[in-house]
Amino acid sequence: MPEEKPISATHRKKLTMRDKEFSIASILLQSVFIFLFIGAFSTRSFAFKFAVLGDIQSDTYSADLLIKSTFVAGMTPDFWIPVGDLVNNSNVTSWTNWHLYMAPLESQSTCYPLVGNHDKLGSGGLNLFKQQFPHMAWENEGQSLSFTYDDALFIFLKEGVGDNIEWLENLLNNNTKKWIFAFKHNPLYSTGGGHAIAERNSYKSTTDLLEQYNVNVAFSGHTHMFEIIAPIKNGAMVASYADGTFYYNTNGFGWAGVADNDMPWSVKVASKGGQDLFAMVTVNNTGVTLTTWDIETGTIFNEIVLPKGLDPDKFSWNSFMPAILGDKGGAGE
Repeated sequence: MPEEKPISATHRKKLTMRDKEFSIASILLQSVFIFLFIGAFSTRSFAFKFAVLGDIQSDTYSADLLIKSTFVAGMTPDFWIPVGDLVNNSNVTSWTNWHLYMAPLESQSTCYPLVGNHDKLGSGGLNLFKQQFPHMAWENEGQSLSFTYDDALFIFLKEGVGDNIEWLENLLNNNTKKWIFAFKHNPLYSTGGGHAIAERNSYKSTTDLLEQYNVNVAFSGHTHMFEIIAPIKNGAMVASYADGTFYYNTNGFGWAGVADNDMPWSVKVASKGGQDLFAMVTVNNTGVTLTTWDIETGTIFNEIVLPKGLDPDKFSWNSFMPAILGDKGGAGE
């Protein structure tokens, strides 16, 4: 066998350096792999959808509510949120009718309702309302709560004035979810039923927080009007839904409201009465699509993609300004 030559000190040093370089390169490659592996999970795909329904007041309106709830159920929401005033007066008969009319939806997915002013009226009052939905973990004197669903935070605010601002700020400050949706029976901004000016100052602390923490959408009802309000930050309109909070007021399932106030802020508002509309909200890791459906015609009334904003090909502010109201009627009685 040939005689092995001794390795010189210089050559040995070069080999040692090469081994170190290889080790460093190996560590870097492993780090990149781990980063990509973790990144793949951090950007995982998810998708869910929920329906938002306006004031139902089932003891006031006819049994065509059964047909309407069947239509909404056909959209297969993962859950659905009535924004208050489920009944006109809270009593046993009213709730029996409500469950009858909403049976298609109740049998399909979970209902997470807000408390409306009418839900506290009648012989049963708020206690009878709560008995219908034992899965709801109410806080703050039993009228507000929060829950998470996938990568979204849902916040239910109390009916009327007097939101627990400390509770709300703590909730928003500790949020780790990508999307935030707030709900309140009374509209925080509106042109309808005397609710634009009279209650604006009362709700300012609430809207300031929602806008400060970039809540994506704040849903309301009460005035029986459909309204979409341009993104707002610090009480003024901003250019992009990515920079402000979008306010969406659902139309009631019954009579239509009427715009009787001018908006005292530098914002754009589109409103429409006289149609039974509801929102279907689709959420995934890339965006939120808010589709407003006309129940009577079974067609899409409009569609908004957040944070992209309004699609000019599908929606025009000028065609839905408060001057075009549809049927006249009182609002939020």
